[in-house]
Amino acid sequence: MMSLAETAPPRRTFKQHALRVAPFMLLGPITGPLVAGVVLNLKDRRPVLAGMYAVLLVELTLAAPLLAAALTKMAVSAI
Repeated sequence: MMSLAETAPPRRTFKQHALRVAPFMLLGPITGPLVAGVVLNLKDRRPVLAGMYAVLLVELTLAAPLLAAALTKMAVSAI
């Protein structure tokens, strides 16, 4: 019987992980790692985690501008 340590994938070093995520950083400091999370988790056959990254990416992409607009509107109307 194989132990859990024998079946687990090898751990990546920080340098290996940084090189793996580096191309996605061109998309930005927030959206880049989220897109990397979606793509790399789909490649590693973890669709649930990839879906969670995708939901967060959509929420940040849509909610941040709406929140900024609402706060600006409230600030301007208070003057």
